[in-house]
Formats: sequence, structure tokens, C-alpha cells
Amino acid sequence: MDFEMTDDRDPLPAINGESLIQSIERYWRELGGHHGLPHRADVDPARIDAALPWSFILERVATGHARLRVSGQQLNDLAQMDTRGMPLSVFFTPEARPTLERLLAHCFDLPAIVDVPVLSPRSLTRHKLTGRMILLPLANRPGAPERALGALFADGARGRSARHFGIPEDETHRIVPVTQPRTLLRALSGGARSQQIAGPAPRPALRLIVNNG
Repeated sequence: MDFEMTDDRDPLPAINGESLIQSIERYWRELGGHHGLPHRADVDPARIDAALPWSFILERVATGHARLRVSGQQLNDLAQMDTRGMPLSVFFTPEARPTLERLLAHCFDLPAIVDVPVLSPRSLTRHKLTGRMILLPLANRPGAPERALGALFADGARGRSARHFGIPEDETHRIVPVTQPRTLLRALSGGARSQQIAGPAPRPALRLIVNNG
């Protein structure tokens, strides 16, 4: 007889992951208004109350690297530690970290909305966790984005040890460049990049790019 030792303790709370991602992105778009990217100071946690346990604020520390300034309790439980001050990579496997670095560079350098699947594989003692991560750039005063609002949700029984995620390379990746006001674009380095996304817009202007790996 085959059997598996699985830890069903501490199941993650029932959530609608797609609704969570959509609610955070919708709120971020509303904050942008006529000013392009929203600022960190504009973010009101009460407006994303249902998503707070899965949400975070990132601070960019280098190209492709960012640390968690604020993180929700569900994320701390996934990592089995207080993740404030830790790199975002604390949630990911070593194999996924090069992909994560590229996604962070897209978020801050383009800048862009980044929305990708995440997966923590099943093992002898743990259930599979599936979910998504979204990164939404936040403007500085003045300058290129150095902060981001984000969320990482996972669905399944967490277990009692820290979980680490991979980033599947599939057709559900979204990388959506955001057009910023000219005053913000002048602070971005690289003329070609600025020309590609230049121009004022009353709301963030979006273009869908599907990343098939």
C-alpha cells in the first residue's frame, strides 16, 4: 500500500487569488489618477484590507534586488520568520532567483506591472502550493521608481516548515509597461528607454507583453 506523510496542519485561509490580484491592481490604478504612478505615501492599507495578509512594500536596493519594507502575516507564516528587511528572494528557490531578478528589473526599470504564477512543489511531507505574485511600481519624489506595492498569495495546506516557490515559465506571465508623466521620465536613465515609454497620460497607459520564456 502506498501512503504519503503529509502535513495538513495550518491550512491557508480560503481566498480567491484572482480576485485578490485584481483588487490590488485596481486600487493601484485608482491611485495613479492624473499623476501616473502612485507614490508610497498614497497607499492606504485600509483600502486593501482583505489582501493585507498577503501584501508587501518593496524597496529597491540594486538592479534585480529588493527588500521587504512591510510584509503581511501570511507571508511571514510562509517563510516561518519576520520577513521585514529580508530580500524578496527569501520566498523563492535558488533556481527561481535569476527569473525573479529579471522580473524586479522590469518592474523598476521600465517601469512595469509584473504578474506571474508561483509554485511550491509537493513533497513526501508537504502539499503543493500554487498562487501568483504581482508587483506594482510606486513613484519617488522625484525620480525613477524605488518602491513597489505587491502581493504573493498561495493556495493549499502550508505545513510547518518554510515554503519556497518557483516561477513557472508559462503563458500566464504578464509584464505591462506603464507610461509615466514627462517630469518623471526625465529622471530615468537611458534615452532609448525613455523614448519608448515617453508621453503624458491621464491614466497609466498599458501594453500587454506575454512572456513565453
